[in-house]
Amino acid sequence: FFAMVFGSEAFEQYVGELRLATTMKKSMARDDEDVDECADAEVVFFDSDDDERHRTVPAVGVADIDAEELAFEQRRREVRLAQTLADDVLREFVSGTISEADFEAAMTATARDLAATPFGATLLVVVARAYKAAGARHLADGPTDDLALALEETAHDAATRWNVL
Repeated sequence: FFAMVFGSEAFEQYVGELRLATTMKKSMARDDEDVDECADAEVVFFDSDDDERHRTVPAVGVADIDAEELAFEQRRREVRLAQTLADDVLREFVSGTISEADFEAAMTATARDLAATPFGATLLVVVARAYKAAGARHLADGPTDDLALALEETAHDAATRWNVL
């Protein structure tokens, strides 16, 4: 899905399955279940109120995705990303197997590769900002930090909207 939307799967290990993809998959799965369950059901369309002519089509509804289910999938995605980051990206550096300079060189090379993909430079900035914000929220210490983070996010949102205009 990521490759279809952005032209590359290179970012998938850093962003996971996007909410749009999750929603589409769940909706399609439920629609398939609805088709199986409602194969014999029909919806009748009349051409006018007094007209006896009508046409019949299978009754297949659009699946509603539960907000709690989406929240659960989002949390699962975040945990998987954290595990991938810890296991695949940070392990050697944290364990001391590689030096800080080698780690920085490897991450710089990875960033160059990611930036070279379609939409890569833009996505790299967005992903980096999201990781930075998540880290800051995790490390926030009390209401003052929370307020500062909220103001920073509001300022960023306003600047982004202003640039679009």
